Amino acid sequence: MVIMPYNNSKYNMQMKKFMMTMIATMMIVAATAQQVKTNIKVNGFESKAKIEAAAKATPGVKQATYNEKTKTLNVVYDKKQTTPVKVRSAVLKVDKKNSKQIKKTAKKAIKKTTKKATVNQKVGQKKVAANK
Repeated sequence: MVIMPYNNSKYNMQMKKFMMTMIATMMIVAATAQQVKTNIKVNGFESKAKIEAAAKATPGVKQATYNEKTKTLNVVYDKKQTTPVKVRSAVLKVDKKNSKQIKKTAKKAIKKTTKKATVNQKVGQKKVAANK
Protein backbone atom coordinates (compact mmCIF):
# COMPACT_ATOMS: atom_id res chain seq x y z
CA MET A 1 0.00 0.00 0.00
CA VAL A 2 1.36 3.40 -1.04
CA ILE A 3 0.71 6.28 1.25
CA MET A 4 0.28 9.52 -0.64
CA PRO A 5 0.97 12.80 1.10
CA TYR A 6 -2.02 14.78 2.10
CA ASN A 7 -3.44 17.20 -0.38
CA ASN A 8 -0.20 18.91 -1.39
CA SER A 9 -0.74 20.82 -4.63
CA LYS A 10 2.97 21.54 -5.09
CA TYR A 11 3.75 17.80 -5.01
CA ASN A 12 0.92 17.06 -7.46
CA MET A 13 2.21 19.68 -9.91
CA GLN A 14 5.74 18.28 -9.74
CA MET A 15 4.41 14.78 -10.36
CA LYS A 16 2.35 15.95 -13.35
CA LYS A 17 5.38 17.73 -14.85
CA PHE A 18 7.52 14.65 -14.34
CA MET A 19 4.95 12.38 -16.00
CA MET A 20 4.50 14.75 -18.96
CA THR A 21 8.27 14.96 -19.41
CA MET A 22 8.55 11.17 -19.38
CA ILE A 23 5.75 10.80 -21.95
CA ALA A 24 7.30 13.45 -24.22
CA THR A 25 10.73 11.80 -23.96
CA MET A 26 9.31 8.39 -24.86
CA MET A 27 7.51 9.85 -27.87
CA ILE A 28 10.68 11.56 -29.12
CA VAL A 29 12.71 8.38 -28.70
CA ALA A 30 10.10 6.36 -30.55
CA ALA A 31 9.98 8.88 -33.42
CA THR A 32 13.75 9.16 -33.87
CA ALA A 33 14.40 5.44 -33.63
CA GLN A 34 12.95 4.96 -37.11
CA GLN A 35 15.04 7.64 -38.83
CA VAL A 36 18.18 6.63 -40.68
CA LYS A 37 20.97 8.83 -42.06
CA THR A 38 22.93 7.75 -45.14
CA ASN A 39 24.99 9.04 -48.07
CA ILE A 40 23.87 8.38 -51.64
CA LYS A 41 26.13 8.80 -54.69
CA VAL A 42 24.54 10.73 -57.59
CA ASN A 43 25.67 11.86 -61.06
CA GLY A 44 25.74 15.58 -60.34
CA PHE A 45 24.55 16.82 -63.74
CA GLU A 46 21.72 18.94 -62.30
CA SER A 47 21.78 21.83 -59.85
CA LYS A 48 21.89 21.39 -56.09
CA ALA A 49 18.33 22.69 -55.72
CA LYS A 50 16.86 20.21 -58.22
CA ILE A 51 18.68 17.22 -56.72
CA GLU A 52 17.62 18.12 -53.16
CA ALA A 53 14.03 18.78 -54.27
CA ALA A 54 13.82 15.40 -55.99
CA ALA A 55 15.10 13.65 -52.88
CA LYS A 56 12.75 15.55 -50.56
CA ALA A 57 9.80 14.73 -52.83
CA THR A 58 10.30 11.04 -52.02
CA PRO A 59 7.84 9.96 -49.29
CA GLY A 60 9.62 9.41 -45.98
CA VAL A 61 12.60 11.70 -46.63
CA LYS A 62 12.99 14.14 -43.77
CA GLN A 63 16.14 15.98 -44.89
CA ALA A 64 18.38 16.00 -47.97
CA THR A 65 21.63 17.91 -48.46
CA TYR A 66 23.72 17.67 -51.65
CA ASN A 67 27.50 18.12 -51.67
CA GLU A 68 28.62 19.28 -55.12
CA LYS A 69 32.32 18.50 -54.61
CA THR A 70 31.86 14.85 -53.65
CA LYS A 71 28.61 14.38 -55.63
CA THR A 72 26.95 12.76 -52.63
CA LEU A 73 23.52 13.31 -51.16
CA ASN A 74 23.22 13.17 -47.36
CA VAL A 75 19.71 11.91 -46.58
CA VAL A 76 17.73 11.44 -43.37
CA TYR A 77 14.72 9.22 -44.01
CA ASP A 78 12.14 7.08 -42.27
CA LYS A 79 13.12 3.46 -42.85
CA LYS A 80 9.49 2.34 -42.64
CA GLN A 81 8.48 4.52 -45.59
CA THR A 82 11.43 4.42 -48.01
CA THR A 83 14.86 3.00 -48.82
CA PRO A 84 18.08 4.50 -50.23
CA VAL A 85 17.36 2.73 -53.54
CA LYS A 86 14.01 4.52 -53.88
CA VAL A 87 15.58 7.88 -53.04
CA ARG A 88 18.41 7.37 -55.54
CA SER A 89 16.03 6.30 -58.32
CA ALA A 90 13.89 9.41 -57.70
CA VAL A 91 16.97 11.63 -57.89
CA LEU A 92 18.30 9.90 -61.02
CA LYS A 93 15.05 10.65 -62.84
CA VAL A 94 16.00 14.32 -62.55
CA ASP A 95 19.80 14.01 -62.47
CA LYS A 96 20.59 12.72 -65.94
CA LYS A 97 22.35 14.19 -68.93
CA ASN A 98 20.09 16.11 -71.22
CA SER A 99 20.79 16.67 -74.90
CA LYS A 100 22.57 20.00 -74.30
CA GLN A 101 24.92 18.45 -71.77
CA ILE A 102 25.65 15.55 -74.11
CA LYS A 103 26.49 17.98 -76.92
CA LYS A 104 28.79 19.99 -74.63
CA THR A 105 30.70 16.92 -73.51
CA ALA A 106 30.91 15.69 -77.11
CA LYS A 107 32.33 19.05 -78.23
CA LYS A 108 34.90 18.95 -75.44
CA ALA A 109 35.91 15.43 -76.44
CA ILE A 110 36.26 16.47 -80.10
CA LYS A 111 38.39 19.48 -79.14
CA LYS A 112 40.68 17.30 -77.05
CA THR A 113 41.16 14.75 -79.84
CA THR A 114 41.82 17.45 -82.46
CA LYS A 115 44.37 19.11 -80.17
CA LYS A 116 46.12 15.77 -79.68
CA ALA A 117 46.07 15.12 -83.43
CA THR A 118 47.61 18.51 -84.26
CA VAL A 119 50.27 18.05 -81.59
CA ASN A 120 51.05 14.57 -82.92
CA GLN A 121 51.26 15.92 -86.49
CA LYS A 122 53.68 18.67 -85.42
CA VAL A 123 55.82 16.18 -83.51
CA GLY A 124 55.78 13.85 -86.52
CA GLN A 125 56.82 16.68 -88.84
CA LYS A 126 59.67 17.61 -86.53
CA LYS A 127 60.87 14.00 -86.43
CA VAL A 128 60.73 13.76 -90.24
CA ALA A 129 62.61 17.04 -90.61
CA ALA A 130 65.26 15.87 -88.11
CA ASN A 131 65.75 12.59 -90.00
CA LYS A 132 66.41 14.36 -93.35
